[in-house]
Amino acid sequence: MCGSWPYIPKLLIYHITAARNQASLASFLPSFCMQPEIAAELAAAIETPRLLLEPLCARHADAFFQPLQDDEALYRWITMAKPTSLEALRAHWQRIEHSRMDPDAQFAWPIWAVRRKSDGHYLGRVDAEITDGLEASNFGFYFFSRYWGQGYASEAAAAAIEKLTARGVRRFVATVTVGNHASGRLLQRIGFQFTRILPGNDVIRGVVMDDEEYVRVGGWGWRAGVAIRLGHRSLGTHIARFCWSSDTLVSRYSRGLTHRQH
Repeated sequence: MCGSWPYIPKLLIYHITAARNQASLASFLPSFCMQPEIAAELAAAIETPRLLLEPLCARHADAFFQPLQDDEALYRWITMAKPTSLEALRAHWQRIEHSRMDPDAQFAWPIWAVRRKSDGHYLGRVDAEITDGLEASNFGFYFFSRYWGQGYASEAAAAAIEKLTARGVRRFVATVTVGNHASGRLLQRIGFQFTRILPGNDVIRGVVMDDEEYVRVGGWGWRAGVAIRLGHRSLGTHIARFCWSSDTLVSRYSRGLTHRQH
């Protein structure tokens, strides 16, 4: 159940400071509701040596629509249907742009349009569904087939994983249709491990397919720290920031009584 936390008890801070492993730390962290501002932070832009990962916007529909219509090879391994019209695609992506959350506002939905720096061409996209427990329950990507085999998908996916981990996401789950060996190898290259077969987990072009599940556990080594917002409308915004430096967890807790939420 989502709730407000007017303060963080000192005992909790002491326990967090003393925690030396993921399990003990996780047992003391409070849960929180996924907030739009957190979803927006998770979807912030990312840059790599060759690529720009731009938060998906309605304007990207103009560059994506035609390749999504023409690239038949793209749909061999994914369930996504072709957009019915440019206007429909724009409208759908505009809704995502405004909230950075799923339509039911249950989880954050960072999606990036992947752009090549050298010529500005859009190559594909990367996305993740982030729960209020800061777990990526569904990490995925697609790239247009003309850009396969050039390392772009690995570069973009690895960058997204790194940034989401720095922003607090500690566990990633991805599924790949059985037979899609290239995507399975890519996930393993960026730190995922195969866990199990999910029978009948997907339907592609009307055919029920099995999926392979891959999991990556990012741990709690947050270089930049993660802000867990504990909003309370009458007392203001409470922010606990946790950073891991060597084997010492440092807690920085600020109580914003003068910055009220409305």
